[in-house]
Formats: sequence, C-alpha cells, structure tokens
Amino acid sequence: MSNKYVSLPGLSRFLNRLLAIFAKTSDLDVYVKKINNPFRVGTGVSSACQKNASSSNTSSGESSIALGLGTTASGPASTSSGKFTKASGSGSHSEGNGSGNMQDGSGRAYQGATGENSHTEGTRTDAAGHSSHAEGFETQATKNRAHAEGLYTIAEGLNSHAEGQKTRASGDNSHAGGRYTVANNLAEFAAGSYNASKKASTAFGNAGNTHFSLGIGTSNEGRKNAIEVMQNGDLYVIGLGGTNAGSSGVKSFQTYINTLIGDALDEYYPQS
Repeated sequence: MSNKYVSLPGLSRFLNRLLAIFAKTSDLDVYVKKINNPFRVGTGVSSACQKNASSSNTSSGESSIALGLGTTASGPASTSSGKFTKASGSGSHSEGNGSGNMQDGSGRAYQGATGENSHTEGTRTDAAGHSSHAEGFETQATKNRAHAEGLYTIAEGLNSHAEGQKTRASGDNSHAGGRYTVANNLAEFAAGSYNASKKASTAFGNAGNTHFSLGIGTSNEGRKNAIEVMQNGDLYVIGLGGTNAGSSGVKSFQTYINTLIGDALDEYYPQS
C-alpha cells in the first residue's frame, strides 16, 4: 500500500475552510495517511508542510493522531497535539509545547509521553512510567503510576506524587509537596520548604527513616524540619527536644515529655 498522503475531498475541504477561518489563510492542507489508520492535521502551507520535517506532524503509530505543529504520535493508538509534542507509548497522549531547550539545568532532552497509557501536558513534560502523568513546566513522572505537577518536579517512585516547585518524590507511594522538598522513603509524606528526609534502612519501620516532615529550611545545605515523625512512631518537634533525629542531645518528643514528667515527680516527690 502506498505511503503517500492523499487528500480526502469532503473532509479536506471542510477542515481547510474551518482552519482558514482561524488562520486567516486559505492555503492550508489537511492530509490523511492511509497506512494503519493514522490521522494527522496541521497548518503547513501547501507542500512545504510535507517537505519540512521540522514543522510537519507525524502519525506513524497504528491508529495514532497528530495535531498542531511538528507533533509526533509514534505509539499505537497514541495522540499528540500542540507544538512539537511526542507520544511514543502505546495509548499515550501528549499535549502542549515540547519545543525549546530544558531550563532545569539537567541537560536532558525532552521525551514526552513514552510510557504506556501515559499522559503529558504543559511545557516539555515527560511521563515514562506506565499510566504515569506529568503536567506543568518541565516535570517528570518516571515510574509506573507516578504523577508530577508544577515546576521542575520529579516523581520517581512507584505510585509517587510530586507537586509544587522542584520537589522530588523518590520513595514508592511517597508524596512531596511545597518547594524543594524530598521524600526518600516508602510511603513518606514531605511538606513545606527544604525539609530533611532521613533514610537509614530500606526496611519499613526503622527509627532512622523519616515518615512525615514539615520543612522550614531555606537551602539545600540548610534543610530543617519543624516537625518530624519517624517510621517507628518517634516524634521530633523543634524547641521540644529538637528535630535532627540521631544527633547528640536531640530527644524525641516522647522522651522529652517523659523526662519533664520524671523531673517534676522527683521535685515534688523526692526519693528518701
């Protein structure tokens, strides 16, 4: 079967007229590719759209759809729309803007929706995991069912969620929200700003693993928690024993309270 693009008279005339209304030009072509039922719609001018690979749409996946400018839908049943977006995963969907260089300082290249049934939206967002979702500006959802949203956020644990500004959810089933927070452990929840996430063991329940933290830090070097709960249930509160678990002189809230009670009892009921 031929790989050439042919214009479907009725559909082409209708879409050309409709696109011309918005683009204020009548020199628009709509093409339908006859191989494996892909469909692509663009605003290329005459034959230039076909000749200039950098601005034409590509719908090479079976039953795929590519809309907009320079979009690519290479995965089976995938859809890409907007400007220079990519949908390569089976059943994936990418929309928004994939053009331009990354501004997160990583040096990585934009990939789009590469995971099966993944979804990306916004500017240069990547979703690599199965059923993952990345939205916002240069966010990444790298593991299965992960969700990243906001600005420069990364969800790299299974079923993890990162939101806000430059947060990172690394642990499976973890959540990082706010700004510059990190969640390194299984099922950890991090909020606030520049929290401290401690990981002493991969085994859940370890006293050295952070389970919940409310960060009040101001930089990567000055990460600090106002409140921290460890996986064994120990609670650390700033000003009431301290929050840097494991450091010399720092006590859990439980130990701090027990010490206060013990001191009070010794004062009022001194031992003979």
